[in-house]
Amino acid sequence: MKLNVKNETSRLRAVVLGTAESTGGAPNLSEAYDPKSVEHIKAGTYPKEEDMRREMEAVKKVLEKYDVEVFRP
Repeated sequence: MKLNVKNETSRLRAVVLGTAESTGGAPNLSEAYDPKSVEHIKAGTYPKEEDMRREMEAVKKVLEKYDVEVFRP
C-alpha cells in the first residue's frame, strides 16, 4: 500500500483502522505506565476488549457513512 498525504485539511478518502482484538486485558497496577491507566485500573473501569471492539466498529461505520474507504488488518 502506497501512502500519500498532501496536506492535513483535505477530505479524508481512506484510513487504516486497527482492531481491538487480543489486547491482553487490563494490566496489573505495577504494569501501568501512565496516570490515566492507573486511575482506571484502581476504579475497575479499564476498557474491556468487547467494548473496544464495538467502539471500533462504530468508528468504522461513521467513516464509511462519509465515503471513507476503511482498511483493516
